[in-house]
Amino acid sequence: MFLGIPISSELKDRVWKVSTRLPDDGVKRVEYDNLHITLKFLGEVDERLKDRIIDNIDAVLPEVHPFPLELKGIGFFPNERFVRVIWIGVGKGREEVIKLSRMIDTSLSSLGFSPEHDYVPHLTIARVKKKIPLNLNDVIDQSFGEMTVNRIVLYQSRLTPKGPIYSEIKSFELR
Repeated sequence: MFLGIPISSELKDRVWKVSTRLPDDGVKRVEYDNLHITLKFLGEVDERLKDRIIDNIDAVLPEVHPFPLELKGIGFFPNERFVRVIWIGVGKGREEVIKLSRMIDTSLSSLGFSPEHDYVPHLTIARVKKKIPLNLNDVIDQSFGEMTVNRIVLYQSRLTPKGPIYSEIKSFELR
């Protein structure tokens, strides 16, 4: 399970256009329907804990209101010389996403979840399996547009031979 920010279809379309420029050999693109910004990865979760997670998130969300979010720039983990993950960053709304992630961290620590260290808000677009040429210089600082974050989602990830399938367990509306 994980908590994330779903991305609008308009922004997904723009992001997908860039991700399809990556070579097929040695790169696993994140599926269009799976594009999101992770706020908190929970891992394998005992079914009995799910309701307590939902209650804890419900308790902190009245403090969070909808906010604008801009997807901007391309980044790499661990770095540009040794690329394992290609991602798009957050421009406007970055501080709000970080604050939201910290609130979730604090809330879920009482259930035994470890806090994130050095959280970087980002949208993963691909995982790289071997050294490849990256021709992304023209979009390295590009803005992919803005959306309003008006909900977060508790997702379940089911691994299949074709890749993960995400399903919404609970949508939390921001007011």
